[in-house]
Amino acid sequence: MNREMFRSISRKFTQNPVLGVNGVRLLGLRSGVGRMIEAFLREIDALDHPFSEVRVYSPQPIGNTVYMPRRGRNVVLRSPLPKGLWEQIVLPTAHGRKGPLFCPSYVAPLFALSPVVLTHHGSYEAYPEGFPWLARTKSRVIFTLSARSADYVSTVSAQSRRDIERYYGVPQSDVSIIPEGVN
Repeated sequence: MNREMFRSISRKFTQNPVLGVNGVRLLGLRSGVGRMIEAFLREIDALDHPFSEVRVYSPQPIGNTVYMPRRGRNVVLRSPLPKGLWEQIVLPTAHGRKGPLFCPSYVAPLFALSPVVLTHHGSYEAYPEGFPWLARTKSRVIFTLSARSADYVSTVSAQSRRDIERYYGVPQSDVSIIPEGVN
């Protein structure tokens, strides 16, 4: 997310919007998405943003190893549901209409009440040999629905933007490129 996206999103709210962040990828061993969320949380205080609070939602506590911004906190939403259903039901219900919901984990809650920002790319489709058939098929359906239902879609490169258009039918003009930084 960048300043222009923050401003555009915040216009939908009258005052004190809360930024929700899907923090499920901060649990356990962190892959690229988890590390990206950590970097986002470390850097958000440096941005001129309109959010009164940053809530990092997760089904379990994320622990003290993840930096929280000044106005940030981990909101634990325990549930017996599997992770996929947690993201689709528990997360959007808890966040409601408080402000935008940032979903950097490829999947957006399809019935969220708030605008959803989705960070997304097409690795399952671009590199099918790297994934089992069932995982590719399931992911293709949910990723396509997520990309098409999100209010904002961002990705890390021009190639990923082209893949999003090719595989999910989202026009390139509707996808923002926000390159990842180097630590």
